[in-house]
Amino acid sequence: MNYSRMMKIAARFIGIVIFICILTGIDLRRMMTTVFSIPPFYALLLVLSVLPIMLLRGARWKVVAEGLDLNLDTKEATEALCLAQLANLVIPGSFGDLIRIPYMKTRGNPADRTIISILLDAIIGSVFPFTLGVLALAVILEITLTVEALLICGLWVAGGYAFYRIIKATLWSRFMQARLKRLMEEGIRGRSFFTLSSMMRSIGGKRIALSLFLALLWFIVYVTQAYVLAQILGVEVHWVYLAFTMGVTMILIAIPVTIQGLGLREGALLFMLTRIAIDPVLVVSFSLTLMVFNMTPAIAGLILWFRNPFVDITDQDVLDNDAVLPSENLFET
Repeated sequence: MNYSRMMKIAARFIGIVIFICILTGIDLRRMMTTVFSIPPFYALLLVLSVLPIMLLRGARWKVVAEGLDLNLDTKEATEALCLAQLANLVIPGSFGDLIRIPYMKTRGNPADRTIISILLDAIIGSVFPFTLGVLALAVILEITLTVEALLICGLWVAGGYAFYRIIKATLWSRFMQARLKRLMEEGIRGRSFFTLSSMMRSIGGKRIALSLFLALLWFIVYVTQAYVLAQILGVEVHWVYLAFTMGVTMILIAIPVTIQGLGLREGALLFMLTRIAIDPVLVVSFSLTLMVFNMTPAIAGLILWFRNPFVDITDQDVLDNDAVLPSENLFET
């Protein structure tokens, strides 16, 4: 019996259980009335707003990929992201993004650098949501944010980095070299950790800065889309507070225990928005409607899939196997 596969399947139902528990505590009829009260014109506008969101994500990944000498343009990057949206309908967390690996391989790109590009793209894309999410949690937990506290944190980070440099210059070669060599020979998991800084240096500061700018622009557009939907549904929330809220939400839905963030997203939004006296029915209506609108790229992904079914997007084993690679030279062009 394959217990690992059973655990992967079982993990998909954790969020569903939470979601069902949330639904049992609200007025479902009023929720449905709220959702279907959105005027068709505004619904179309919100669907169209998904286009710049996907294009910005595609452009961000393209910038990173080109820095790693991968063959990828914005159109192809956006297509791959649409396919990832389709895969995420059946794969928990954001693991559907792994579909980008076979997509890139069919276009002659090496899988190792493709995985590095996806990793870096995910890190860069999470910078602003993660930062806002942490700040929001700090405020909620009533952690006092003073100049002195920020200075202490800065000194702690600087001290930690200095300690790392000292260890690397003294003990690294004696005690870590053999283990590092073994990890690098075992595959992408070992290599990606130890060569991340090298990869970022090879991409270049300008590309990193550009991708960070695109990530910020993407997050602003995404929060604005959510804000417009909130106003249509009558959810009275300030744009800045909603940005903090979406930051917390994006941190949680990355946990691979549910599909499309079901349950975790609603729980996070209820936690944040009921603090400012928003009706739970409106919160759940807002959450589900936003999810549905942002799932529309999956339709494009399905069309692309029928045109070129290069891999079984529903097979988790295919994605896992693609993530385990032979020992290739990461710096080989």
